[in-house]
Amino acid sequence: MLQYPQTLNAVLESTVHHHGGSPAIIAGDREMTFGQLDEEASRFACALLRMGFRKGDRVALLLSNIPQFAGVFFGIMKAGGIAVPLDTRYVPDELECLFNDCQPKVAVVEVQALGSTFRQVLARFGSRQKFITVGEKTGGLPVYDELIAESPPQETGIPPDPGDPAIIAYTSGPTFDPHGVVLSHRSLCIEAACSAQAMHQTEKDVMMLFALPMYHQFGLV
Repeated sequence: MLQYPQTLNAVLESTVHHHGGSPAIIAGDREMTFGQLDEEASRFACALLRMGFRKGDRVALLLSNIPQFAGVFFGIMKAGGIAVPLDTRYVPDELECLFNDCQPKVAVVEVQALGSTFRQVLARFGSRQKFITVGEKTGGLPVYDELIAESPPQETGIPPDPGDPAIIAYTSGPTFDPHGVVLSHRSLCIEAACSAQAMHQTEKDVMMLFALPMYHQFGLV
């Protein structure tokens, strides 16, 4: 029988305990250990809580495969929130449909990934939820790296239970009628453990290359 942590928070905590000094992410010239990832996630969780974030609140992620994705994702988990990974290629009308459905309290946006769409998104949704930008400073919006730098690595969010929602994954038909699939911490931990077992992944593996976008369910898990 597979033995695995029951929440994503516990997955990271266990990994840090056993492999805190090992590389977690290598992207270009940036390298981050599991310990550093855990600290960055804790700092982002603290930043969210300072913004009035509460357990069960949703955070929309409009990010490509960049190191900050992991910090944002696990920071949401540490704050007791629900992550909503979205395709950065969605146009404003599609995003409005999704935002109306999942009601995110915060949207973390990689400005460069959205390109010219970002200004339209900001104009349309700026009064409805808080935005945090990644990669570029835009207007008076808070910037992820600055929030990390000024926040202590001491989150005080309510830890999730295994059955609590962790993410909302969207699927739709050709008419773009969104269907948000709610996945719990336990289900994602089981899925990850089964995937690792099927692919014979162990702590002896050196590297995994990410070819799929992490906003995609298969790429994320």
